Amino acid sequence: MKILYISWFSSNEGSRIHANEFMNAMEKIGHEVIPVDLSNRKNYKNNNMYHKKNAIFIQPFFTEISKLFGVIPRFLRLRNYVKKINPDVVINRYSIYDISAIIIRLIYRIPYVAEVNASSIVEKDITKQFYFKRTARLIEKYIFRKADIVTVVSKELLKYFEENEYRTDNVIVIPNGVDAEKFNSERTEQLEGYPFDEWEGKEIIGFLGSLKSWHGVERLIDILPVLIEDNPLIRLLIIGDGEEHRRLSQLVMDKKLSNYVHITGNLPYDHIPKALKSVNVCIAPYYNIDHFYFSPIKIFEYMAMGKPVIAPALGQCEELIVNNHNGILLPENTNEQLIVAIKRIFMDKKQLERLGVNAREFIINSYTWEQNAKQIDGAIRNVLVK
Repeated sequence: MKILYISWFSSNEGSRIHANEFMNAMEKIGHEVIPVDLSNRKNYKNNNMYHKKNAIFIQPFFTEISKLFGVIPRFLRLRNYVKKINPDVVINRYSIYDISAIIIRLIYRIPYVAEVNASSIVEKDITKQFYFKRTARLIEKYIFRKADIVTVVSKELLKYFEENEYRTDNVIVIPNGVDAEKFNSERTEQLEGYPFDEWEGKEIIGFLGSLKSWHGVERLIDILPVLIEDNPLIRLLIIGDGEEHRRLSQLVMDKKLSNYVHITGNLPYDHIPKALKSVNVCIAPYYNIDHFYFSPIKIFEYMAMGKPVIAPALGQCEELIVNNHNGILLPENTNEQLIVAIKRIFMDKKQLERLGVNAREFIINSYTWEQNAKQIDGAIRNVLVK
């Protein structure tokens, strides 16, 4: 099967990992995948046209206008690809206002799979960004109505669409996954250099992911002094980069924790397992969020590396983590509970090892990218024979 796959291959976040790993998995099971990135990343800055007090509104307004009308060049570029490649199916990672792939489906009658990893409406509301809400809602519902298949990453996301009266009889839930061969602690060498050599023998708490405010990384920095007072061997390794990097680095300095915390910044993807190799316990320190519909790639990668995970009892975390079997869930998700969980897990090394072994066994049996690819393959074949 020849698949035209439209996604965000130029992103530095989880979306790029998802795109590349899913594409590799589809190729492993015998498909030809042609990757296309239609994103338009122009920067619409003020250019001194408006006073600062107006720029707060004007810049986001014109950014959204550019996204809305950006559908036209996206469609034209996509049409050229379709004419050149003649794919059997088009898979498109949905982004706000984007109906380009739906237009292609209607004109060329090519089966269309909408890959929806979030509602743009919820994302904009969480980050309090300006957007054309009514237009975004209409477009999202239209895509669900016209797509042959819609994939969503969690039951919570499906529930959100059901509650808001989207068409969902064509929806399948396919969480994120992991490449269990890449993320295998037994086959992975640890990164060299600071802090990995100097922290040999320390008890390391790890976080992996983009540094965004709602990921809750500052919670780990806030509770670290309490943990160190009880256990001076504890260190915190933050693997990732993002908009919060500078603020978190300053927080580390303000709390005089520079010898206890290291933020790696952006690492090549093949270095991620090597960095995780040194970690003893991994944390997903999310704040309590309404509509926790995410499918956190970090948790799949933590568990595949045989690391016990501590996470809040939110959304898909509750499906992945069986409390005291392959990790620890925080029912109230308070800092106090987080402190107790970390202390407890380091006090019992046998339990720490057992949780890690169970974590890897659970994840590789149910949540690999190849398993996801086979599920989508089956759904597409059902559409093609109709």
